[in-house]
Amino acid sequence: MKAIVTAILLFYTLSLTQPSANLDVALAQRLAVVPLDSPSFHREVGRIADEAGAIIYAETVDRLTGTAYPGLIDWLIGIHQNGSWRVFLPGDSGYQAAYEQLPLSIRAAADSTPYKPSADPAFAPAAPYTLPFADGAYGTVTRSFNLHGRGQIDFDLTGREIAAAKDGTIIYVNDSADVNGYTAGAWWYWNVIIIQHAPHEYSLYGHLAPHSIPTWITDQCSAEHSAANCAVPIHAGEIIAQEGNTGTSSAAHLHVEFGQEYAVAAYMDVLDADRDGHRTEAVYGGYVYAEQNVPISGYSLAEAAGWAYGTVLQAAQQPIPLSDANLVTNGDFSAGTEAWTPSGWVNWAVRDGVMRATRLRSTEAPDWGGFYQALPGGAWAHTAFEVALRLGNDSAIDKTVSVGLTNGIDGVWSAIVVAANTPLQPYALMLTVPNSWATVRLMILVNPADNAPAALIDDIEVYRRQ
Repeated sequence: MKAIVTAILLFYTLSLTQPSANLDVALAQRLAVVPLDSPSFHREVGRIADEAGAIIYAETVDRLTGTAYPGLIDWLIGIHQNGSWRVFLPGDSGYQAAYEQLPLSIRAAADSTPYKPSADPAFAPAAPYTLPFADGAYGTVTRSFNLHGRGQIDFDLTGREIAAAKDGTIIYVNDSADVNGYTAGAWWYWNVIIIQHAPHEYSLYGHLAPHSIPTWITDQCSAEHSAANCAVPIHAGEIIAQEGNTGTSSAAHLHVEFGQEYAVAAYMDVLDADRDGHRTEAVYGGYVYAEQNVPISGYSLAEAAGWAYGTVLQAAQQPIPLSDANLVTNGDFSAGTEAWTPSGWVNWAVRDGVMRATRLRSTEAPDWGGFYQALPGGAWAHTAFEVALRLGNDSAIDKTVSVGLTNGIDGVWSAIVVAANTPLQPYALMLTVPNSWATVRLMILVNPADNAPAALIDDIEVYRRQ
């Protein structure tokens, strides 16, 4: 049997080294040598070409049924060099090199979406998604919807843990592959999880590290990868796998994709992932199609689509819910400074139920003085909070009290000038968190740095408003 496999591989190699002067002939010759016992084959549906190169759009056809896998279009690469054409299929050695040899004009114009089903607006998600990594972890956008394609985003994770982006049911898992198919364009070796969130609503997480799906999930799934093999309930923010570099991937990252349908396709084991010497046996790749852009963690469709390369985002898996509950503990200071933390150069004390705070002079860092309290949760982008409090000034100079929401790195602030010798007066302001934050702090800063007592603060309340 191994001799037969060796002969097949030799035939493949010879076919690729016998180019033709005509693209159609070269394509026919290459397709003709696909083994008849392979699980699938390619059938052209369109192309883009010039005198130097071509991308042939091809559906992948199940050999047993003669039916094309829905929503799946592979790119076959044609290279015209020294008067002859060579054609490379996904899985061929040198496929990626051939793609990179294509003229930039061909690569820039390539678009197989006309050959795929489009998303139906009637099935647009009823609720947004959250960023697909652990609470508090950061991800860097390397390709957004606009750069990667409809419904697809790539993230480089600061940590490695991948989280479900929305409540749903895991319907397909496969983390068995431990090979990288980048140079061969063998995408089907990517390890994936597919989650169903509603009828016609799926999310996919690809390029997972081998055997990184938690056992509490895999123990409830079948090891058969040719079709849906799970029915495991999952909640947004739960860890489902680790970032990896399997399939067509040039470096470890997370590929997340949102679609209205899913399927599983069978390809030849051209890279012999199971090391048994048989390369015509089936390897299965799960995928989603009818892709759709979705709002994520408070960011609109347009914002998520336009994330630039290098955009850093923090996952907030426990956002503060919308309610009429005051989020501040001990805002009237009846328990002294309990639940509050001093920050920077500040002299603070509670007297008669009122906070008295003065920023101290110092040439050392940090360059502020105040106090803060962590609110009970995080916030998605564009979450608005109403802050109500009373401010006064018990000194002979004007004081500036800055009221802000911060995650410890970024912040949104409102500065209030309180005139000298002013009794406590009510103030109300709206502060909107600009980005997804895993933690939200209410912070009060006092300026200028002097020894004049003191800014007066009392009756602090915070409410999430939208």
